[in-house]
Amino acid sequence: RVAAIGHDGSLSLADGSTHPLPFPGRNVLFVHCSAGAFNYSKQPAAALPPVFAPGRITIQDLYGTPGFCFVGSVTARLEALPETKFTHARKNAMCRKPAPPTQAPAPLGPDSGRVGGLAPDSGLVQRLLNLKDWYEQAGLGQWLHADGGAGKGHRLFNLGHVTEQEARDLVTQTAAVLETAKLLPT
Repeated sequence: RVAAIGHDGSLSLADGSTHPLPFPGRNVLFVHCSAGAFNYSKQPAAALPPVFAPGRITIQDLYGTPGFCFVGSVTARLEALPETKFTHARKNAMCRKPAPPTQAPAPLGPDSGRVGGLAPDSGLVQRLLNLKDWYEQAGLGQWLHADGGAGKGHRLFNLGHVTEQEARDLVTQTAAVLETAKLLPT
């Protein structure tokens, strides 16, 4: 278990051992994806800054589930895309925020588990559009699925157990249904 990260990037573990990273001197971002500071689901989406800005990355709800660690890893993967092709604006376009709600808030808040009718501001719409862009624009399909399915994909991705093509087909079919129902932005 990691106890601390030194200014030089070395990892100090709970057992007292210290381990240097194999890439010293580079710009490295460490994300403690289980930290309580990532309370982004309680923030109004309009108040959140863009995910990517010069010298700053703001972790936010990009996919909703399975949670902080998956979102942190996707954010890191998007950040690692070549800046010559993927500007901050382009990366932010693949990180849609949850839309402002059109329904009254649930009595227990946004994390209450209330299931209601689908609307353009539904988290499903946000996740579907982000996922569609991750496959089509960023080429993250192979990374998410480890090209093979059968449990070999990203261990935190809820569709990692199916092949990339099966997941792409699900995304396409779901988008078609939501478009027919006029639930996708034009």
